[in-house]
Amino acid sequence: GVFLSNLSALVFEIVLTRIFSVTLWYHLAFMVVTAAMAGIGAGGLAAFFIAGRLQPSRVRALLGDVEALKALAVVLFIVVYLAIPFVPGQMVKPTPASMPAFCGIFLLAALPFLMMGLLGGLVFSHYSGSIGKIYAADLGGAGAGVLAAVGRLYLVPAPSLMLLAAAGSGAA
Repeated sequence: GVFLSNLSALVFEIVLTRIFSVTLWYHLAFMVVTAAMAGIGAGGLAAFFIAGRLQPSRVRALLGDVEALKALAVVLFIVVYLAIPFVPGQMVKPTPASMPAFCGIFLLAALPFLMMGLLGGLVFSHYSGSIGKIYAADLGGAGAGVLAAVGRLYLVPAPSLMLLAAAGSGAA
């Protein structure tokens, strides 16, 4: 679960960087890192507040539900983002009229990372007895995600890779 979850998250992040570098131009591709940090931080904070209130028997089911929501968030991002008309340079020089769309894109991009932060926080807090194995799966999945994304960026269209990331979340 942890391995596939992190693999899919890193594939999403790298492919999202590729998509933003084309559609928002390279100056705003850094927004992916900001969305990831904001989402993971918010998810970790949510996990902190709910971890103590969860019954241990309910944690495993909740992890599956959050992973499914992460997969849905990736698909939602693809569907919504690809529906936005591509006008080169529109987001490079944002106007007051384009700011709601820009903020919406950011929040939509951060949503899968929010789920990732929630997952990580809950897994690390509730299964701390197996922290070494969990951390190994975490790092292994992240490394495999980087290799999977970078190795396929030139072979598979970016939206298709995002769908594969969503499928990885669904399988986790």
